[in-house]
Amino acid sequence: MQSNYNYLDAFLQYRSSLKNVSLVDRIYTWGDFDFKVWRKKYRNHKKKIIRTGSPRLDLWRKDVYPKIFKEDIKQLKEKYGPFFFIPSTFYSSNTDLSVALSNEKKVKKNETSISLKKRIEAKKYTYYLFKVFVSLIKKLSRDFPGHKILIKPHPTENLDNWKKKFNLNKYNNIVFENNYDLTAYIAASDCVIFNSSTAGIQSVIMEKKNVVFNGAKKDKSFRNFPNLCAKQISNYSLLKQELKKEFRPKQNQKYLKKIKSRIYITKETCSKIIFSDMKKISKKQQNNTNLNSSKIKLLSLIYIIIDRFFFALSQIKT
Repeated sequence: MQSNYNYLDAFLQYRSSLKNVSLVDRIYTWGDFDFKVWRKKYRNHKKKIIRTGSPRLDLWRKDVYPKIFKEDIKQLKEKYGPFFFIPSTFYSSNTDLSVALSNEKKVKKNETSISLKKRIEAKKYTYYLFKVFVSLIKKLSRDFPGHKILIKPHPTENLDNWKKKFNLNKYNNIVFENNYDLTAYIAASDCVIFNSSTAGIQSVIMEKKNVVFNGAKKDKSFRNFPNLCAKQISNYSLLKQELKKEFRPKQNQKYLKKIKSRIYITKETCSKIIFSDMKKISKKQQNNTNLNSSKIKLLSLIYIIIDRFFFALSQIKT
């Protein structure tokens, strides 16, 4: 979740292009925020850009997730009992940080409007947060022996980087796991403790207890919008008090208003809105084009063969 319009515009400059947009029939946006930035950037294709919300949000709806993730939620509760959930979005080693900094230095000037200095500061701040959370988790483990502290590393992170920071014989209520969908972890937890993670926004929509834990340094992240959608705490003593308080879903209402200013949320699911639009496009295509289906099938087969060949090479190299 980009912090502001400038950061999202810079993100689109790097991750999209006029050629991309000219080739697609539709771009579906999360809400007004990205809808406006996309349309401003690609004025000649603005009719292709539609505000629908994300299908990912459909899994967060309180009339949906208890049904889909019922068994997973039950298993997590039976397996761990009460637990605090910490989703990681950090760089969890100096090596990972060095790789990220090296990649930033390779970005060409015409690919981003954000200075190299700011981009490096943002990466370093992310690694700083990792160290802040390592210290936090150790304290939680000590002060809440009746709770598990469940950490879900980001898929891009190396789990060993986390494990190296803890003696699990000493901190025996700390768990590292990535076996279930994020939604199940949030639903089964007593509280979501996060920083700059979309899981924070998700926990608000799912009416779950949550809190942002900040470090002492000034926030330099480009993706800190989720931090505005929950109570922010920098002091560990205050966090302990907050975790012991009873939670009422109504407490999330003021933050939900903030989320709705960014994300399109309606009674109808985002998936249904998108599928309805895709059917309209499909109908027009059937009436207005003469595609050679045999050619498409042949090209698809060729691409699959090429893809598998390069995958096999990467496995051999590994």
